[in-house]
Amino acid sequence: MLLRCLFTGLFILIPAAVNADCLLSENGQVYCSSTPQGGIAKNAVGLALCGPGDCVTNDLGQVLCSKTAGGGAAIDELGRARCLDGCIQGSADSCTPAQP
Repeated sequence: MLLRCLFTGLFILIPAAVNADCLLSENGQVYCSSTPQGGIAKNAVGLALCGPGDCVTNDLGQVLCSKTAGGGAAIDELGRARCLDGCIQGSADSCTPAQP
């Protein structure tokens, strides 16, 4: 019973910002989306780019992200990005280095 309460308490204390995605970039640095519920993906040369929602890399190596925080993104059968409420280009300015 004590363990159940402890775990429940931990889940309640976790802020929404931890839902942002992170990844290892080609330069060896871990980057995370600076937007809560934001996404991250690597472009054709391995640069981490972020956006407000999920991000995907299309068949041209471009990173496209959902305009909506937490919004979904996927690649369709023709290799095109499709996003909730439309896509925007991923941006390095929307990423932040991860802290130890």
